[in-house]
Amino acid sequence: MPHVASVVNKLIGLPLDAAAMACRQGTWASGLEGTVEDRSMSVIRYEGAAPGDVLCQIDLGWTTPFARNGLEVHGTGGSLVATNVMRADTGGSVTLQDSFGAREIVFGEHRDAYEATLEAFARAVTDGGQPSISGLEALRALAVTLAVKEAASTGRSVPIDLEPLV
Repeated sequence: MPHVASVVNKLIGLPLDAAAMACRQGTWASGLEGTVEDRSMSVIRYEGAAPGDVLCQIDLGWTTPFARNGLEVHGTGGSLVATNVMRADTGGSVTLQDSFGAREIVFGEHRDAYEATLEAFARAVTDGGQPSISGLEALRALAVTLAVKEAASTGRSVPIDLEPLV
């Protein structure tokens, strides 16, 4: 979740609150059945420009055989639906739906997300530049992750605590 939240926060802005459900579906670690959630679906509300906020749905299904992962962002100006793009390997699709209709967004270059992140970090260390996600942005992603975890365990919407991070 923190990996996805770090990207979504950077693209959308200030996260306000989260609702989520989680369960264990993966078969990757015998003996842990029912003790550790490895799949979640969450909705995060972001502060949006008038006339309304932005809702972001995140479906993380890496450990469930045959499941997709997805990211949907819905605002008053349009909706963005990304399917199977939140993984290290390349691929997936992104569709934008707005007043002009639906259209696929084509990317010229697909890169391994982990490789690109590590390269950006190495450049920041060796050249003194900025990493792709700053420390503050990482803390905000952690705040979203903790709110999603609490929302999944309590069954309630949870405010995202950014104090004093804002």
